[in-house]
Amino acid sequence: NTTRDTLPNGERALHYGLLPKGRPHDWPINGHFLFSDTFTWSGLNRLAEAFDAAGLPDARWLREEADEYRACILSATRGSLKPHPNDPSKVWVPSDIYEDPAEAIKTTIFCGPNSLIASGILDADDELANQIEECLTAANCMSDRFAFRMRLMEDEGVRQIQMDAADGHVELFYVTLWDVPWHRLWVERGDLDKALNYFYMTLAYSTSRDLHLGQERFCPQLPWLTPWQPNASGNGRILSMILAPLCFVRDNECHLLHGAPDAWFAARAPLGVAELWIGGTRLSFRLEAQSGETGWRFSYTCDGPWVPDAFTIALPSHGGGRVKKRIATDGKAEGAVDL
Repeated sequence: NTTRDTLPNGERALHYGLLPKGRPHDWPINGHFLFSDTFTWSGLNRLAEAFDAAGLPDARWLREEADEYRACILSATRGSLKPHPNDPSKVWVPSDIYEDPAEAIKTTIFCGPNSLIASGILDADDELANQIEECLTAANCMSDRFAFRMRLMEDEGVRQIQMDAADGHVELFYVTLWDVPWHRLWVERGDLDKALNYFYMTLAYSTSRDLHLGQERFCPQLPWLTPWQPNASGNGRILSMILAPLCFVRDNECHLLHGAPDAWFAARAPLGVAELWIGGTRLSFRLEAQSGETGWRFSYTCDGPWVPDAFTIALPSHGGGRVKKRIATDGKAEGAVDL
């Protein structure tokens, strides 16, 4: 690694262990952008998981590399936090770890702080996630409905058409790109109100009103604006957001229905999925209402080599909110239990 640099006093440079300076996106600017490192780590981490699952001999070495890389990225991130130019009581989380916040806020697209959420490098309860949310909100980028408010349409031709059609006043939101990872974070935390805000916003504004085409831009003044079609990446993000409330895997456990709206349970209709390919197996589960107003029966089957250590189901509680029920599998590929 050519960036294992040290300072004259022997201490590690802030960029120690990161990728060399480069250009991570469409704009012609170079730097130590967290966007590059976080997603590179994500790929390395998944490779380590795959090698471990397959029992390959390099699994241990890959895990050590991924964990060291993660430590370098988080160390560089925490070491580059500075006062926010719009609100010094908040911290500025950079995209380029050496950027000046007062200058960066004029042009930044916040790819660094958002990538810390999207790549999964942060634990859901990490305080840095709260600081990122405060940073983006103070910069008028993030709100309780949208994760990324854009300054303007980046394509000059489309921008002019947009402004002419809207008589000059436009707002623009880059939908799905960062809404999906923030939704996932809040689902994992059990912050249902925030998760549902983004869930419903995505269903309402991330598809066209006529043909339900997935789109990555939403303009309130021009709701018919659907550039860049077909949009496979936008479609995929919407599908992943729909899946997350039903099931996600963390630390070899399946977490079920953590983001499901209360209305899904109130209907007392069966909930579940059939033959969902996840974690290296085809998972089917079903939650059925029992007699009375609160009883449930949970059943599952895993058709494949992987069986989660446990299922954790988020059920509505009597006093409001959710209560989590954990069901250990003991390695069994199928089972059922009354809750």
